[in-house]
Amino acid sequence: MAHDLYTFPWVTNQLIVLVAFFFALASFHLIFIYVPYFRLNKQSWKKVDYIWLTVGGLAVLASVGSSRLQFAHNTLPYAESGKNFTYGIFIDSVKQGTSGVFCMKFENSEFFPSKSELFKIQKERDVACNWLRSVYKGLPATPPTDAASIEAAWFRKRCFGVTQASGIVLLFKA
Repeated sequence: MAHDLYTFPWVTNQLIVLVAFFFALASFHLIFIYVPYFRLNKQSWKKVDYIWLTVGGLAVLASVGSSRLQFAHNTLPYAESGKNFTYGIFIDSVKQGTSGVFCMKFENSEFFPSKSELFKIQKERDVACNWLRSVYKGLPATPPTDAASIEAAWFRKRCFGVTQASGIVLLFKA
């Protein structure tokens, strides 16, 4: 999923620029052939045609390539910043899952229907808490430099069951 901030603008799309180039080519052809004031004779037309088509075509392709390179270079710091920020949120979310708010011991009260229900919920929370702690320990403190460092397979090794405790869906390894 690409974010709009990191997509190339339309002027860097070679197909769009090529279509615009052919549109301009057809327009100039019509002007220089059918408008009497601008009409060129055959010899003038050939000279102009060879010169401007060659130079113009090369210039358009070179400028598109140059703009793509410049755009990519200019957006790299934003992409790095976004990656670091998103990874920080991810680390904080996993860390919060290991906190006392989530990893707590329940006490029996009149709101629990039975001790067996309390035991079942506590067991689910303990398993999920232990899983989150193992995930948190396995994550690097800084974002990885390549996308393959943390992949879905890493998480699949650590989870294959799903439970629901207190309305929150948790993935954990049973």
